Amino acid sequence: MTTITAEQAAIQIKQAYATEMRQRGEQSGWVTVVALMNRLDLTVEQMAAGARHLARQGGWAVAPTSNQKTLTDLDRACALWIGGQWKHVISAN
Repeated sequence: MTTITAEQAAIQIKQAYATEMRQRGEQSGWVTVVALMNRLDLTVEQMAAGARHLARQGGWAVAPTSNQKTLTDLDRACALWIGGQWKHVISAN
């Protein structure tokens, strides 16, 4: 895995998010971290850095899944530790 900056990871996340939204036929909405990671060649740490970068820029939200009982083992393995919480979904505001 090559070293990438948080800004580079954020760009990749935006692109993967846009692709996911196009495939759904939607403008915006919540996308799981797992769905985005399936489209990207990023580590969980790089994904978290990119997500933090997006959240700091504004216009993006990273949140935990409201119903934790629905999380799969993969959801838990790909969760991003941000702001003292495990986050599972990302959305453009």
